[in-house]
Amino acid sequence: MTDDERLEFASMVRKAKGSQSLSEFSKKTGVSKYQLSRIMNGKLKELPRKSTLQAIALNCEDMAVKMELGISLLGYKYETVNGIETRVDDDPREKLLSFLNLEVKMKRKEQIRFQVGRILAELSETSHTWMRKKMEDKLNLSLADHSLYIELLDDVKMKKWHFYFVPKSQKTDEFFYAFLGWLSCCQMGGDEKCILVPENERMYMQFLNKKPNCNVNLSVIYFDNDGFTESTEEYLQVVGGMTKEDIRSSAFLESTTVHMEDGEEIYFYKNRNADICEGEFT
Repeated sequence: MTDDERLEFASMVRKAKGSQSLSEFSKKTGVSKYQLSRIMNGKLKELPRKSTLQAIALNCEDMAVKMELGISLLGYKYETVNGIETRVDDDPREKLLSFLNLEVKMKRKEQIRFQVGRILAELSETSHTWMRKKMEDKLNLSLADHSLYIELLDDVKMKKWHFYFVPKSQKTDEFFYAFLGWLSCCQMGGDEKCILVPENERMYMQFLNKKPNCNVNLSVIYFDNDGFTESTEEYLQVVGGMTKEDIRSSAFLESTTVHMEDGEEIYFYKNRNADICEGEFT
C-alpha cells in the first residue's frame, strides 16, 4: 500500500471500531489489540488477510465502511486452468485497494477546490482587476496535478500568474529540479510568475530551503485546510531588475517575503481593504 492508502485504511478501521473500546473490538473480531493498533496507526505495509477483513466487516459500527468492506469481500472471477474455465474467489484486497485509492483521489480533489477557492477569495479582497483564464500550455501536468492561470489587467510588472498544485506523492527534491529543468526550457517573460502550491506543510517548508538557478519569478504558498489563517507568499526568486514597488504591486496574500541572494529578506504586509505597505526588514 502507498502511504495515502495506509492512512485511508487506518481511518476506515477507526470508523469501523466506532465507539467500541479497543479491547471490546479486539474480542469481537478476534484480531489482537496489537494488530488493530498497528492498523489504525497506519503501520501495516500490506492489507491484512481476508479473514481479518471479514471479522472487521462483521463487527463494524459504520454502515458506509461495512458496505465498502462487504462489496470488497464478495465476488469471484474466472481463471482458465488446463484449458478449463474455473470460477475462483476473487482477492478482496484488490477491490479494497481500489476503494482506498478512490477515497485518496477524492480527498485530494476537495483540497484543491479549497485551495483554488482560497486563492480566488484572496484576490477578490485586493484592488487588482483580474481574470481567470484557460491555462496556457506551460507545464506538463505529470509534475503537478492541477493548475490555475490568473491574469492581472492592472498596470503592474507581474501580470501573468501560474499556480501549480504539487501533490505529496512527488518527492520534493525530484519535483523541484525537474520543475526547474522544465522552466529553463520555457520562455517565461518577466511579467510572469510561477507559484507552487504544495499539498502539505512539510513540502512547503522544504521548498523554502531551495535556491532556484533560473531567471524566473518563483514563489511558494501554503494554506492550512483547518482555517483561514494568515498566509504568506514566499518568493524564492525574482527576475533581475524587479524593484520593491514591482513586488509590492503584485501582492495578494496577508504578507509577502522575498528571499534575496545575500540572505536579506524584503517583507511587506497588507491590511484588508487598505494599501500595501512595506513592513520591517526581517
